[in-house]
Amino acid sequence: MKKILYFLTMLPVLAFLGACTEKEEIVFDHEQPAFDIRDNAILIEAIMPQGTVAEDIIYIAGAFNGGDAAVGNPQWQMEHSTIIPEKWGIYLDPSTFVEGTSLADGFWFVSEEDGAEKNVFGEPALHTLDAGVGTRNNVYVDRWASFFEVPTEEPVYRIWIQDNSGWDEMALYAWGDGVAEAFGAWPGALPAGTMTIGDAVWHYWDVPEEFIGLTYHLIANNNNNGTQVDDVGGSGIALDGEYFFAVNSDNTWTDASDPTDRGMFSIYVKDATSWGTAMNLYGWADGLADTDIFGGWPGAEPAGILSIGDDLYYIFDLEESHEGATINLIVNNNGVNAQLPDYAYTVDGDCWLNAADDAATEIEPVL
Repeated sequence: MKKILYFLTMLPVLAFLGACTEKEEIVFDHEQPAFDIRDNAILIEAIMPQGTVAEDIIYIAGAFNGGDAAVGNPQWQMEHSTIIPEKWGIYLDPSTFVEGTSLADGFWFVSEEDGAEKNVFGEPALHTLDAGVGTRNNVYVDRWASFFEVPTEEPVYRIWIQDNSGWDEMALYAWGDGVAEAFGAWPGALPAGTMTIGDAVWHYWDVPEEFIGLTYHLIANNNNNGTQVDDVGGSGIALDGEYFFAVNSDNTWTDASDPTDRGMFSIYVKDATSWGTAMNLYGWADGLADTDIFGGWPGAEPAGILSIGDDLYYIFDLEESHEGATINLIVNNNGVNAQLPDYAYTVDGDCWLNAADDAATEIEPVL
């Protein structure tokens, strides 16, 4: 009797477990219908990659419509859904297909902005469908070609001027025939940054990307206070590289050399501390004859200062003979009462550090 009762008490549990094992189809929001079915057309609803926006212009291409020749033809342009943002749709009439072809021969999508569709491996994508009129067909688009493109950094070109003018401030004006003023209306722009190396003060201006390669005449002036030096650089220069000039106290200009190329490595330390005092750099390394790289504690004072807006970068120079060595750098406030933990720097180029109150960390170069 007990066995029978036990069996009966298990029946509801078994029924519950059976209900749980039944598969239920889950339909995500972006897979919901976005367009009405038409009896005389094949409906393609394409679910686009993340980042595709409503303004994007997208085409369907394949053997059935001439492949890439279909791109740009309004007949094959997809329509963006106003209901489901991820979806674009198109109605296809098989009677318009290239003779002897169908969607089973393969098709793909092309974004006017982001290029042709690619699969997850970066290879050309190809969908196939055996679909007839009066059907709705969901298709996932994996990636656009732009997803696999490595962004290229636009070159940054600068005009450097060693300021021997004696002016209180310097602006640079650039004009050219039939082109916009590169640094704005007269008197032009103040420097993007200033570098002081020893007694030499250098200002630099970054060439805006849209003016790279155009020819300009440069006029250095004391920010519209009555003095100017015309045709710095000569009778027009193409803004397609770095230029180095000096403006002299007699209101003339001469060619100059790159102030950042001093035959040694440079360590730039951005002062993000609350010290409010001078900054020194000490360096030590096991196994080097000159263990105190910058001299005894607290190390060297800056060889120069780079000023960009409110940011100050202290510049410390290191002989190229140390290339390949690993040096432990200690930023300190001239040995008074503060120093940062060691930062291990393998000498293979210039080093850029951000010195905060707790540590020095590597940052992207600004030059």
